[in-house]
Amino acid sequence: MKITVETLIKAPVAKVWHAYTTPDDITQWNAASDDWHTTKATVDLRVGGEFSSRMEAKDGSFGFDFAVTYTKVVLNESVTRLQVRRRKSLYLPSHTQEAGRHARCT
Repeated sequence: MKITVETLIKAPVAKVWHAYTTPDDITQWNAASDDWHTTKATVDLRVGGEFSSRMEAKDGSFGFDFAVTYTKVVLNESVTRLQVRRRKSLYLPSHTQEAGRHARCT
């Protein structure tokens, strides 16, 4: 099964890239819904490096860890991540692209 989530963000690509690859920023926006939050994130942004995060229900009832290994990194353009631990499935590629004056995230 393949799932793609896409949104258009009215911001420069560099700003979106920073928000998507900086741990402090990731914890500010990465949530499944208003009653969830990301309590920590780490980013080792290089091929073979790892992204990891911890998402928890705000009421403390449930939480999970998520980690992937970067297989391709193109500064201010794309990040491809392959999940290699905690689950046995492929994490779909995510990237930003210039779309006029906006950043496109998929």
